[in-house]
Amino acid sequence: MPQIFCSVCDTPAPQPVLICLQCPETPTYYCDTRCRDRDRIPHQKNCNNPVRKAIYRAGDLLQSIFYTFREALYDTSVAHVRRNGDVLRIHLNPNPAQVLLHRFPNHLNLSQSDKEQLLSVLSCTDSVAYTCDLSKRLLKDATFGIEETLFCDLRSPFSTLRHHSDGTVDDGETMHSTLTVEAKDGEAYVFDLAGAQNNQFKAVIPFDEYCRRESRDLWKIRQHGYHFKRFEGVVAGEHKLKEQCDPSVYFISGEAQKRMMDAVGRWEAQNGMRIERLLDLDFQSYAECKASLLRKIRADLDGYVAEWEQNGRPLAAWDGIRAKYASLKEFDAKEGTVVPRGSGTRAYRTWSAKYKEGD
Repeated sequence: MPQIFCSVCDTPAPQPVLICLQCPETPTYYCDTRCRDRDRIPHQKNCNNPVRKAIYRAGDLLQSIFYTFREALYDTSVAHVRRNGDVLRIHLNPNPAQVLLHRFPNHLNLSQSDKEQLLSVLSCTDSVAYTCDLSKRLLKDATFGIEETLFCDLRSPFSTLRHHSDGTVDDGETMHSTLTVEAKDGEAYVFDLAGAQNNQFKAVIPFDEYCRRESRDLWKIRQHGYHFKRFEGVVAGEHKLKEQCDPSVYFISGEAQKRMMDAVGRWEAQNGMRIERLLDLDFQSYAECKASLLRKIRADLDGYVAEWEQNGRPLAAWDGIRAKYASLKEFDAKEGTVVPRGSGTRAYRTWSAKYKEGD
């Protein structure tokens, strides 16, 4: 079970945990009644705060959509999974034919937390890139701006390890991509949609709490859309990426992202509402609409994958670009660097206090 920390003293909260019942969607946890009483007056600012509620609900929706996207286009063949304490060990099947897509291993009867770890491992950048259009829409009214932030994970050992069939083990990811938003309630929040790979299962965490409790060092700040632009450039044959992987996956995922957005549009037409409206619904209506939206997205993505497989897994549209991929120039990592207005966002001020501009 994921660890829960007290919102006041930062110590692990015992189970069952004390929470404020007035704001269940923006949970505030307490280890005991003394911490709850100490927080009574400060908590009034956040309790039933409509901006905070919209932020947390947008995070829940974005994370759920990304998990649906990943499960439909899972790119790893898993043999079995073994948990050792806080570390999830994923044992992979050999893949000599270099098959791009595989069935997600629901047959392993995974716990919800283990399933989320499998869906999020090595996918933090994807979580930022392929939800770019949706996050822009969902966060427009509740924030002053969105930035793509790269954190260095200062903790060890790694929480999720992949064991390959040849006996090698991935070193794990030390860099972790997220979104950071400057909200209209005066707070900054981190959207960590793929945080489960590091045993961090919350979609949204206040920025200061994230840096402190999750032992994260803010490394880079980019404009919103930076990673999506990187991936689009690969598909268009404009540049290559530093990452060592089959670039064909960007073609498949890019096409799937278009299908996902088409599915969202059709769901909106069928239900007579834009997805932004889900942020304002009562909880029961939100839960029902969210489930309906996820079913629509999953059905359309499954249809896309089935069509692609039935047609022999074609990549003809990509063959020309793939042939010259190695000779393309590498994407300039300096593109998309944030240029602050005034003193900048909370994230920028935190970064500039530690690193000189241009480093």
